[in-house]
Amino acid sequence: MLDRAAYKRLADSLPDIPRWIETRSMLLAGEGEILGLTEDPLAFVIRDTRTSFVAVIGRPPEDAIREALHRTGEDAYLIVQEDDEPYVHPLVPRFVSYPAVLHLQSDSSRLPEVPPGAVEFIQDDDLARSEGVPDALRSELRTVLLHTQIAAAIVDGRPVVFCYAGAETETLWDISIDTLEPYRRQGYAALAVAFLIGQMWRRRKRPVWGAEEQNAASMGLARKLGFTPVDRLFVLRAPPR
Repeated sequence: MLDRAAYKRLADSLPDIPRWIETRSMLLAGEGEILGLTEDPLAFVIRDTRTSFVAVIGRPPEDAIREALHRTGEDAYLIVQEDDEPYVHPLVPRFVSYPAVLHLQSDSSRLPEVPPGAVEFIQDDDLARSEGVPDALRSELRTVLLHTQIAAAIVDGRPVVFCYAGAETETLWDISIDTLEPYRRQGYAALAVAFLIGQMWRRRKRPVWGAEEQNAASMGLARKLGFTPVDRLFVLRAPPR
């Protein structure tokens, strides 16, 4: 078991850029289970024990990757850097490899104006009273509220879009957003994102937008809100049932 100083040392060994945001966020918080650590060259696997997230850094031993997936379960998904995807993918042949694009905001003028009351930070009580939120999403959001705030777009007095920092480093934060089905493509997600970007800028943190290339809606919204592609990686997960 590594101590907090070792986690910090590993975080410092990776640059504070979008491709490492999830990994460095866990390391800076002293969280995540690390397997197969090698120093030269640096390689390891880190899994979030609260979710299905697994990140592969470099080319760690094959058994470390398999063990991380075993401990995480069937819903595991891996984040793998582009250069290492040919090494990792053959180890998990049942998984499908999806290219994903990482964006940074380059034009803040394209964010919408947020009317007063259109977006608010919500609490657990607000989730309890909300109708139409799928059980899995409600459970996820309650877990999120234990460690960060959630900005919600409000329509007719109820939250319909949920936006929060899925990961944070010294200068970056990762946009996580969920929109209830009846309220998609109506501009509510853009309002929630714009609101939280404004809040995080006060902490001098720049937003990162990650989207799988196949997700045309997410890629399009990133462009619309002034985000520019800066990097690419792969998400590996089991095919839909």
